[in-house]
Amino acid sequence: MLSKQNTLAIVFIFVGFFSRVLPHFENFTAIYAIALFSGAFLQNKRLALLLPIGIMMSSDLILGFSPYLPTYMSFIAIVFVGRLLQKKQKIEHIILGGISASLLFFMITNLFVWINSSPADGIFYCPKTLVGLIKCYTQAIPFFWNTLCATMLYSTILFYSFRVINSKLFETVK
Repeated sequence: MLSKQNTLAIVFIFVGFFSRVLPHFENFTAIYAIALFSGAFLQNKRLALLLPIGIMMSSDLILGFSPYLPTYMSFIAIVFVGRLLQKKQKIEHIILGGISASLLFFMITNLFVWINSSPADGIFYCPKTLVGLIKCYTQAIPFFWNTLCATMLYSTILFYSFRVINSKLFETVK
């Protein structure tokens, strides 16, 4: 049985889902903030992991994208970062969590782009050397800024909106 607080958290998460499937600026979605938020607010660890991954998979299907394992791996890491925010929800912790989430996603997914790129794919632009890895990360930086800004913005909105709504709706009902 879900608590009222978990139900509200899940509603927030699904609202964030629409930031990915509705038109938006490139890489400017709430999806990474959702993973952070899930880790921080969903007490059920399995649910905290499965919800953001399920939202990413379902939105990938809607958008016509193929599932990409490193993306889901990064979500698992981000949920664990969110766990660290359970008791530390000051603005500086939320912003730091958003930065950490964005960096984890950037580092994990671009490492796998570099590892898996080949001339046969037509995306072999980074040789399998340290210089190639640095080039891969460097070429991904323009995509990083929207991810970073969106994650910090949506994390702040999710965390503070949840706190306000939760206190207004459920704390007075006890």
